[in-house]
Amino acid sequence: MELDEVIAELGKNSRKNEAAYGGSGQGGVELRRLQASIEPAKYFLEKWQDHMASKKAGNFRAAKMALSEIKQSGRDFSLLMPRSELLALYNDSTYSREQVIVMVAEIKNLDEIRPLIMKLQEVAANYDGNSYQPDEFLNPLSAMDKIFREYQEGLPVALELDYNNYQRFPREVSSKLIALRGELLKLVIPRYVGAPEGTRAKADESPVEFLDRLGKEAKIRNDVKAGTRIREASRILTRASNYSTADANALTALISGQNQEEAGQFELAVISYQQALKSGSDLVPAKLIGERLAAIKEEHPTAFEKGLERFLTPPPNPAFPKFERPAVEGKSTPSILIPPPAKEEREKAGEK
Repeated sequence: MELDEVIAELGKNSRKNEAAYGGSGQGGVELRRLQASIEPAKYFLEKWQDHMASKKAGNFRAAKMALSEIKQSGRDFSLLMPRSELLALYNDSTYSREQVIVMVAEIKNLDEIRPLIMKLQEVAANYDGNSYQPDEFLNPLSAMDKIFREYQEGLPVALELDYNNYQRFPREVSSKLIALRGELLKLVIPRYVGAPEGTRAKADESPVEFLDRLGKEAKIRNDVKAGTRIREASRILTRASNYSTADANALTALISGQNQEEAGQFELAVISYQQALKSGSDLVPAKLIGERLAAIKEEHPTAFEKGLERFLTPPPNPAFPKFERPAVEGKSTPSILIPPPAKEEREKAGEK
């Protein structure tokens, strides 16, 4: 039977018994005793219903207020709920800072962030001027959970990588937040770099190690675009590129060559391909470049010869006036923008 039905039934019995209150003798006494037991039960159930409805709606302050009214009513509800249990439930929504630190430190994975957020929101809603307000932990956890949920929904997300923001927290909390951010990074990296579908980080890999492995795999399959994205992610993540300037220039030249060849600018493509080879970078797939140069030479010999000549005898650089680089004010927080999944992935997700 639903609480509404129980409360309504108790109300009916209460009204029926009121008509018999005028009676005297043993019958009247029994009816008064029955009435005295019905009213507290009805009151308790009404307040309990208020408590549960408010809690379900996320209005934790109202939920605790309903418990407070039960506790302070002065009535005996021991047949419905022992007072010790009621007090434990009432105090369960109030924690000290030390207790909250332990709760955050015990998070095991990204899925456990949301339940803790709801718990801390309840704590925050029960603030009475003296109790602890957990906003300092709620804010970073909520931001991380928002990115996690939006990523799962296929939305583009921006992930900031400034771990220094966590240094203000106690050691147990900062280390946990950094670990969770690392797990979030490993989750989003494949989509960011355009890795093959199904690519996952190993349990014991750090984000940097994961990127390093993806870079090697991209080289094996001649995936230059993924290699460039991996280089960029690594640069942002470590605040300094894991690759040398020669590597960066080589990958840039290779991508330029591919784009120029696709656009029909074969002379420029020859120059870019030759620049990539000249760099000496191990990240450059020399065999692939050789094949593309051979194809251009066979299909567009004139453009090939002109491009090769321009590469071997580049024009002198014009003299430009020197100038001072303007100072950059402020310091931006390093971040990566994760695009939504590819159309094929979205279609597959829709079929499930």
